[in-house]
Parts: sequence; structure tokens; C-alpha cells
Amino acid sequence: MSSPTQSPPESPAEPTSPGGGWSAILKPVFIPASVVIFGLIIATIVFARSAGDALESATTSLNTAITDGVGWWYVIAVNLFLGFVIYCAVSRVGRIRLGRDHERPEFGVVSWFLMLFSAGMGIGLVFFGVAEPLWHYIAPPEPSATRRSRWVPRRSRSG
Repeated sequence: MSSPTQSPPESPAEPTSPGGGWSAILKPVFIPASVVIFGLIIATIVFARSAGDALESATTSLNTAITDGVGWWYVIAVNLFLGFVIYCAVSRVGRIRLGRDHERPEFGVVSWFLMLFSAGMGIGLVFFGVAEPLWHYIAPPEPSATRRSRWVPRRSRSG
């Protein structure tokens, strides 16, 4: 006598409709998040246009106050977090498997490392691919005294 194979119950986060799209979105999460994001974008645009230089000086002074006041705390917090992550990696807490019982990981440790490395490289390339040319456009590098002769246009001998 064999019992019929039962499929595992669907996760509540998985979409239940076959079409996907708007019906697959969790509306209680998506709508408030969208309202907050667009509200912050609109507020930033409005206040940046109306306040102008006053907003820039206020944010600069706030940034200076934060870095001078709690910069040491940031360094300590990062070191504590790094220590916690190393502890989790080498202790038995790091052996806890995420997922269902008796389920093997989809990717190995080397694959995870390579995916994280690739993501970090991709983020760096995407960011600096735009940021560096803009940085050089806003503040072009000055030629040094030894290289200045190469920057000076030379006359042609033909004319």
C-alpha cells in the first residue's frame, strides 16, 4: 500500500496567481513603501529648489557635527559587528542551516564567495563608471610641473 505523494504547502510569500504582475505584489508592503519613497523624492526636490544654498550649508554642518561627534562610535560599531560576524562564522551558530529540514544548500561555499565577489565588483563598476567621469568633469586634474610641456600645444612645422 503506497500513500500518495503530498506536495509541500505553498509559502505565503509565493504568488498564488499564475499570471504574476500586479496580483503577485504584496500590496500592504508595496503601497506604503512606494508612498514613502516618492514622498521623500518630492520633498527633496522641493526643498532643494526652495532652500538652495541654505540647505547645503545646513547639511554640511550636520554632516560635520555627526562625523566629529560620533565618528568614533561608528568605528567601534563596525568593529563590534565584524567581531559578531566572525563569531557566528566560526561557532556552532554558523552551522545552522536555513531552509527546510534535510534540504541541501543550492550553492556551495565557493559559489557563494564568487557570487558575493561578483556583486561587489559589479556595484563598484556601476558606481565608479558614472562617478569618476563626473568627478573629472567637475574638477579636472591639474597637470603637474614636469608634465606641463606635454599639455602645451606645439606648432606644426608645415605651416
